[in-house]
Amino acid sequence: MTHRILITISIFLLVFAVTPAFADNNELAKEVMDIHDVAMARMTDMHELKLQLLALEKKSGPTEQTTAAINALQDASKGMMVWMRQYKHPKTPAELQNAQEYLLSEKVKIQEVSDAMFSSIDTAEKLLK
Repeated sequence: MTHRILITISIFLLVFAVTPAFADNNELAKEVMDIHDVAMARMTDMHELKLQLLALEKKSGPTEQTTAAINALQDASKGMMVWMRQYKHPKTPAELQNAQEYLLSEKVKIQEVSDAMFSSIDTAEKLLK
């Protein structure tokens, strides 16, 4: 009986042991989601800026700058939606253990989406001043 308990505990520890790769990948997954969360918090701002630019175009007529700013806001928003549909967060310890390359790639992708979002917001805000 004691032998079975020791074997069960040993198997449990082997399966669920926190390895350095697991811990590193867990932190990397958190970094990916932190970038996403900061950018996602600005989606409403992007929509409001787009509406303001459309109102400006209606009042003063479209310009190359306003049209480009609207397109940049829309493209950045679409980029976020595409990234969210494609991102597959590692769900199990085994997936997380082997996810470093994937998570590094996703961190680059979501950073590019975030950069596009903040750049489009900055451009739109400058046009509306």
